[in-house]
Amino acid sequence: MTSLVIPTSPARDSDLAARDQLTSLQGLLVLSMLMTESDDERQILHLATTSVPSFARCHLEGLYLLEGGWRAADTPCTRDEVRAEIEAQLNVLGSGGGALSVEGEAWSWAFPLRSLKGHMGYIVVGSQDEPPPDEVYLLQILSQQTSVALGNADLHARER
Repeated sequence: MTSLVIPTSPARDSDLAARDQLTSLQGLLVLSMLMTESDDERQILHLATTSVPSFARCHLEGLYLLEGGWRAADTPCTRDEVRAEIEAQLNVLGSGGGALSVEGEAWSWAFPLRSLKGHMGYIVVGSQDEPPPDEVYLLQILSQQTSVALGNADLHARER
């Protein structure tokens, strides 16, 4: 029995990439809606941090909030000395986020959490390889939507 080989073309590959991106954006929209409907900070952070590998070929190193410190303690970034080194780098980066040097990772990045209230912290991710730009873009959107949901949850808590 012979197998059928279907040649791929650049146009077909481009169509597949566009479909994958659209699927990821739809997933991000659903996640954003779930986070925004919640007023529970822990649930919002759980949804955001556990979804990182769904949007990019990387993993969560940790989530750092300016008020409250490190969250998601079951991540690779659990040793105090590693966290202290990352915090020192975050202080230099400021509210814009950016590239980090994390022990054991070839690529790591701090995505800022910002809202109208101001800078709240970072989602810190790492990988053995730098993810492609479209995946980095999805992580930027994830951090933005997480910020919006956290801001809403804070507003609801203050109203109570």
